[in-house]
Amino acid sequence: MFIQANYPVLRPLVDPWITEFLSNKKDIFKLVEAYGPSLEVHYPYLFLENHTALSSVFKKYSVRYKMLFPRKASKCKRIGKLASGNGIGAVVSSGEDLRQCLKEYDNQDHILVAPEILSDELIRLALIHNLCMVVQNVEDFEKIQKIGVQLNKSAKIGVRLDGFESTQTSKEPLKGITPNEAFSIISERFGKIWTQLDFFGFHFQIEKFCLHKKTEALRQTIVIMELLNRIGIKSKYIDIGDAFPVNYLADQKDWGNFLRELKKSNRYIGDLQSEQELNFDQMLNNNVLSEKGKMYPYYNKYPKEAFLEKLLLQPFSIHELLFQAIRSRGIQIIVQPGRALLDQTGVSLAGINSVQRNKNNEFEICVELNQHQLNKLKGDYLLDPIYISQENEFDHDFITGFLIADCDEGQEHILKRKIGFPKIPEVNDVICFVNTSGYAMHLKEVKPVITQNSKHIFISEAEKHWQYELEAS
Repeated sequence: MFIQANYPVLRPLVDPWITEFLSNKKDIFKLVEAYGPSLEVHYPYLFLENHTALSSVFKKYSVRYKMLFPRKASKCKRIGKLASGNGIGAVVSSGEDLRQCLKEYDNQDHILVAPEILSDELIRLALIHNLCMVVQNVEDFEKIQKIGVQLNKSAKIGVRLDGFESTQTSKEPLKGITPNEAFSIISERFGKIWTQLDFFGFHFQIEKFCLHKKTEALRQTIVIMELLNRIGIKSKYIDIGDAFPVNYLADQKDWGNFLRELKKSNRYIGDLQSEQELNFDQMLNNNVLSEKGKMYPYYNKYPKEAFLEKLLLQPFSIHELLFQAIRSRGIQIIVQPGRALLDQTGVSLAGINSVQRNKNNEFEICVELNQHQLNKLKGDYLLDPIYISQENEFDHDFITGFLIADCDEGQEHILKRKIGFPKIPEVNDVICFVNTSGYAMHLKEVKPVITQNSKHIFISEAEKHWQYELEAS
């Protein structure tokens, strides 16, 4: 059953497979007993369903597209193989991920090299295997040119754009080249000063879930492509990145109540923004829920494919909508949905190993997680977990307390708020964190020290019963 917070609650949207899985408590406790108290449980069919839903929007408007799955979004090898086996390309940001993808993909046009820091190792691997690299500064152009000369190899280059008019604030550092600078660099240096660089297309990443900003970025990128085309430089694609919002909540009212309570608390800093991004102190009480000053917008009225369709239907000019401008110019659109592909594909299970009281006489319910799982949850994960008791019936004696993780580096709070339980939890009961697959992307380029590998359980259906398969990742 759902854990109820004091106030407010954030009840998660739960796919039917999760409801069915959690209804079979006997299987859950068998899995925990057999494989350990911290498990990742996956239902891979949802990954492919999410892919189909996004693809259907492009097909509906006859827009050429390519879908890429960022390997940083999930370190689970099976998910990567599922992508490569179903026509979904890969975005890689490390040599390790690239070498793995080279084994999985026959068509290397489906691999894109796009790290935050472009190392010499990645450049050499990309050049040797004729892979496209995303570049966001002049220094990296120079580096690729130098290594290209050494290897006598030409480089496929995607230019990352940023600093679009009406989308950038003065406080935000640029993570790319402005459109005007890109036009000058590509027209004056590519194939001339930089003899080893071949221009292939543009990339941009609008990190906030703002339809207006993504529309403006796409519109301005098409204009730059047209200007380059007039001087004989053709662009093969536009990569519009990720930032397709996911809806995590069953009820929109929960999100409104949650934001109101946070604003009423003295922990709130700043005004509500259109992107729904809030800033909070990092404190361990029932009001404060975010680290690093950012919080994901948990309720989205137009998530995933609905957001993509709204984007394509935005005006490009007084005569054309965006999808018409894209289609008439023969542009291929590349997308990199991470969370949107992983939505509802997995849950995390954590066994309770102790129940204690702190110095303030508040309950602390300690669950067993490895460092990998904790890193996923402690960033901005806010959803009410689901409590799974070994008892089938019990008196509802509501208590509140904090969830604590017992992991490799000691005990840490998981959520930054006090939550409620229908009874005092017991050792070997289980906590289920819903829809956690997409949270691996909080690792970004930093790989945590993991003394115990995460254990991944994959669910398949055969003859109307569940089958479980273990894979260590």
